[in-house]
Parts: sequence; structure tokens; C-alpha cells
Amino acid sequence: MAEKKPFPDFKSEMVLSGKVHQGNRPSINDIPDTCPRKVVSMITDSWDGHRSKRRSAIECYATLKHCHGLMVNTVYDVYLICHSKKQGFSDCVYNCFTQRGLNVLFINQHGSTTRSDVEIVGMDSAKVIDDINTTNYCTNDSIKETTTIEENEIVAGISSSQIVLVCIDKSFQDDESCLFEIKEARKVKSPRPIVPVFLDADYKSWLNDEVKYRCRMGDASVKTFDISQSANDASWMNDDGPSAGAVASLNTEMNILSEYLRQQLSSLIG
Repeated sequence: MAEKKPFPDFKSEMVLSGKVHQGNRPSINDIPDTCPRKVVSMITDSWDGHRSKRRSAIECYATLKHCHGLMVNTVYDVYLICHSKKQGFSDCVYNCFTQRGLNVLFINQHGSTTRSDVEIVGMDSAKVIDDINTTNYCTNDSIKETTTIEENEIVAGISSSQIVLVCIDKSFQDDESCLFEIKEARKVKSPRPIVPVFLDADYKSWLNDEVKYRCRMGDASVKTFDISQSANDASWMNDDGPSAGAVASLNTEMNILSEYLRQQLSSLIG
């Protein structure tokens, strides 16, 4: 990517290994400005000296898939809202859909504070490919400006998608950014069908009235899905990533959900 060999002055692998162990890393200034910041963030996260803070292969694949999609797509099958803080879960959900041929636009909120709090993946413009994640480093005025830009990109993303799929857990309804997204799904010029997917069990006992209303839970045509069994597998919190069983369980549930989405897309086109 930088079109140069890292550490050209280190003549032996032993010296190179020692320097890397001491914390030396290539300069990110060698990466061209045209590279999406989302990819740069992925690279630097993967260099972290703490194993638990590095990106998993699933997360890296999702990042690269996103950036490639931004360059070639302007219309999407599904706008995915999934803010699970379980490591790699949201990216795994995204990958399950794309591997089944669905064209997905995804906003990913990482649970780890060592990464950007919110990474916006929007339309195929330089502004969005460049990513917007300046909240931790700017003044109040620039935060307001950034928030407005992010909200505009969310509206544009929903407008460019056929269906909105929202993954909901108990923390979702207390998150203003999540609520903003489902509100916009109903406010765009042609309101998008919403497919609620629950990540915590027994949702009827904890889901509040606002989310029920926004997701049209009272509409007989709205079908809900519960993937809480796979979503709450303890291995999602492992530093080494989820177990094969957790991924297999999620894949089984994604097969059913993907087939439903394809049916809905066919009816919308028809």
C-alpha cells in the first residue's frame, strides 16, 4: 500500500524482530492520503502490542469488504444497524449476509474504546470513504458539525437501501444514535420496511414502547427474528474470537434470515 518495504535499514530478521517487540512500527505517514481512514485504522489496530486489542480476521475482512463496496455500489439491498459490543459479532453478521449474496450497507460501532467510537460507512463519495470519527479530538462546534454530516450520511444510506434490518439488544433503546436511525427509516420519502432482529431473549418483557412503535411491532406484516441464543454465546467475548460452535449457530440463523430478506426484496421489486 505504501509501495515501499517497511524498515529498510534493518538488515536482519533478528534485529527487525527485536525492534518490533520494542514497539517500533512503520510510519502511517507512508500510507497515501487516498487510502480510506477505515483501512488505516484497521492496520494500526492490528499492530497493537496487546493481542486482545488487535482486529480479528473477521473484522479485517468486513472492513476491506466495506471499502470495496463503497467504490462499486450506489444502491443496497439492506441497511444494517447492528451495534453489538461483543467483539466481532456485528462484523460476523455482516459477513454472513454478504456471503449469501446480499448487498449490505453497514454502520459499525466497535465496543472497544481503543478504536474509533463510531465508524460511518456511507455512500461512495470521498467524504464518506474517508470516514468520520473525530469526536474524541475536536471542539464542541466541530462536534456539532460532524454530527450533522454523520446524520446526513445515515439518511442518504437509508434512502439508498431497500430494507432496514435492525439488531436490537437491551442497550439499544437507550442509545440515541440507534433511535435516530430507526426514526429516519420511517421519515425518508419512501419509508423502508424494517426487520427487527433481537439479540437478547424474551424481548417482549424489556422492549420499550418507542422502539415498538418505530419498528412497527403492531403491524401484522412485520416479522421479527430472535437470534439471542447465538448472540449471547460467551465465546464472543474471548480474545481469540468466537468458538466454531458460536459461528455455526449464527450461520444457521442467518440462513433463515437471509432467505426471508431475499423473499422481501423480490416482492419489493415485483
